[in-house]
Amino acid sequence: MDRAAESARACSLGPGPFFFSGRPPFIHGTVSVHNRSDERVRVRSMTLGATGLGPHHRRGAGAAREPAKGPAADLPSDLLSDLEIRPSRRVGPFERASVPAYVRVDRFTPPGEYEARVRFGDQHAPAVIVVQESHRLDLVPDRITVTAAAGETIVRRVAITNQGNVPFSTRKAALAPLEALGMLHRSLAIALTEAGHEGHAKFLDRFVRELADHEVPPAKVKVEIQDQEIAPGETKLVELSIRLPADLKRRRSYTSRIDFREKRLAVEVNVEGSADQSTARPRRAAG
Repeated sequence: MDRAAESARACSLGPGPFFFSGRPPFIHGTVSVHNRSDERVRVRSMTLGATGLGPHHRRGAGAAREPAKGPAADLPSDLLSDLEIRPSRRVGPFERASVPAYVRVDRFTPPGEYEARVRFGDQHAPAVIVVQESHRLDLVPDRITVTAAAGETIVRRVAITNQGNVPFSTRKAALAPLEALGMLHRSLAIALTEAGHEGHAKFLDRFVRELADHEVPPAKVKVEIQDQEIAPGETKLVELSIRLPADLKRRRSYTSRIDFREKRLAVEVNVEGSADQSTARPRRAAG
């Protein structure tokens, strides 16, 4: 008799239902067991049977996943998945315990509630698996550095891979203000020089005005992002078009970012000269 069978024979499984919840691939929960023996027992692997859940496996980057089968999908019984539950502790003699455990599912499993059954030897109990939304993106590159003229439009492409379990729309991207590189130290130095001996209030007022002068609000930076819907497991090339304000100061560097949910694309712009507004055309900027 193997060790898993021995632990199932020594322990009885609680009546359930057991509850597991989390973001793929690791879904955590507890299972209750009663050690009926007079020896300390390690609870070995259990099995979870659930319709619509699949085991975790790796996919190559850029490979689109198959159409998702959600928790409410009417799947035949031969598509019932067997996933391994990994308990994480020993149970003392005659102890009744709630044992922490986890199950590893496919990382693109759609969010929702799944009905399941825990099997421990020849014992069975119901379970509920709640798969939460997972928002994970990979950006390549994750930093853009360009040299361009004030008023010019720069165009770049970024590969976005959706590593989460819900679709992502590029319409949700947001641009932060452009800030002059080193603006904090420069503004502090100017404020100290011009108002450092005039009291705290005047110094802070001068410091804040200087900071504002070195920041370019998003409304002045025109950003167009190619409208794309990216499915879980899919990679798409997305084109970004950024029109720089004409009043950016020459020979100055500005930094910003474009937020794609929790992932940030860092942007650094080195301004050289001014674009001719009558002839300026979008171009793929150097750098």
